[in-house]
Amino acid sequence: MPPPIQAESILEYVPNAPHVIKVDANIIAYFGDYFHAFQEGLRQSPNTGSKKPIGSPLNSARISPINTASAQNQS
Repeated sequence: MPPPIQAESILEYVPNAPHVIKVDANIIAYFGDYFHAFQEGLRQSPNTGSKKPIGSPLNSARISPINTASAQNQS
């Protein structure tokens, strides 16, 4: 039976080797488009005097992915 471990000493037993996380380019592009559309939505908010309606960031990203990674990397 292993000895009991205290909560304060848990991190001492964790291997501290670096971990590589691989993310597909389409996933990065999706979140980039989403963030870009979110920023555009903030710029078009009613407080700035713009007359354009605010759509959801996801729909805005699907309508015009101009100059984004997903528009350039169609795989």
